Amino acid sequence: MNPAATPVSACVRRRVVPFRNNGHGVVSTVILPALLAPLAAGLVAGLGTYLAYRITSNVSENVHDKGFKVGQTGSASLVSLAHGTDDAQRTMGIIAPAHVAHGSLAEGSDPPLAST
Repeated sequence: MNPAATPVSACVRRRVVPFRNNGHGVVSTVILPALLAPLAAGLVAGLGTYLAYRITSNVSENVHDKGFKVGQTGSASLVSLAHGTDDAQRTMGIIAPAHVAHGSLAEGSDPPLAST
């Protein structure tokens, strides 16, 4: 397989192009999103918190507490699931090149899948 035709090299070539344009691409692709993402996340979190308190302001305390307890358990479960899948992806990102370096996986092929 031609290394210049791999998806990774194509992605790298596309990402290097903004640096050739006097750095203007860096501002729009790196710096601006890095500054705007926390602001957007803070606004969404603030709005969500405001709406949650506003919606539950007329609910009895028992129902309020039970609902938030269930919601917290559900959201914690989803966060742990997302964290675990991210760890699995990072692990495969290390294992696949190790297989290629060892020779047990051909360069450019898909990572091995677990058999059940």
